[in-house]
Amino acid sequence: MERQGLLDIAALASSPVPIAGDVMGLLADANMYYENPSEITPLNVGMSLAGLLPLVPARSVTRLAEDAIDTSYRMAHQPTAGARLDDLTVTPEGEGFFPSDLYSPQGKQYYGSGNPEYDDESYEAITKAYGDPDAEITIYRGVPKDVDDINAGDFVTLSKKYAEDHASSGYGPMGDEAGKVLYKKVKVKDVFSDGNDLNEFGYFPE
Repeated sequence: MERQGLLDIAALASSPVPIAGDVMGLLADANMYYENPSEITPLNVGMSLAGLLPLVPARSVTRLAEDAIDTSYRMAHQPTAGARLDDLTVTPEGEGFFPSDLYSPQGKQYYGSGNPEYDDESYEAITKAYGDPDAEITIYRGVPKDVDDINAGDFVTLSKKYAEDHASSGYGPMGDEAGKVLYKKVKVKDVFSDGNDLNEFGYFPE
C-alpha cells in the first residue's frame, strides 16, 4: 500500500483521539500536499488548519470519505475534463477546443444537438457563463431514486428538460423505472465540457 494510503488510514483510525489524532491528521495532510501539489487550494488548506481543532477531521480524512462515495450509478458513461465552461474555446492548458464561432449568433445552430428545448436552455447558460468563472450556475442530473447528491466527476447538464427526459426511464433491475432529477448551484469554473455535446458536461469542483 502507498504511503499516503497508510497515513490516511492511520489518521482516520486515530481521529477520535485528542492530540494524537490531530498530529496524525496533520502528517497525512502534509504528505498529501507533498505528493500532490495540485491539492494545495485555499479550501483544502483551510480544512487542514481547521483539522487542528478538537473533533474536526483532517482534510485527508474527509477526502478519504469523499473517495468512498458509491458512484456505481454512473455505469460506464463518465466525463472527461476538457474546456472549462467560462471559455469553451480553450482548455486550461491553452489547447484549442470548440471554434470561436461557438459564441457567434449561429453558435447554437452549428453545435447544438438539434433538440430546441435542450439547446435553448443549455446555450443560454453557456453564453451567460462566458468569461465569468466565479459566477454561479445551476447544473442538473438524472439519477436513480436512491441517489441524493451530484458528486464530483458526474456527468451533468445545463438543461433541466434534458435531465428530466433522461430521468424518465432506464432505471431499476429491468431498466423500465423512472429516476429523479437533482440540481445544484455551483461555480462556472467547476463545470467542464469534453467536446461531445453542449447538453453534457462534467462536474469537477476545485
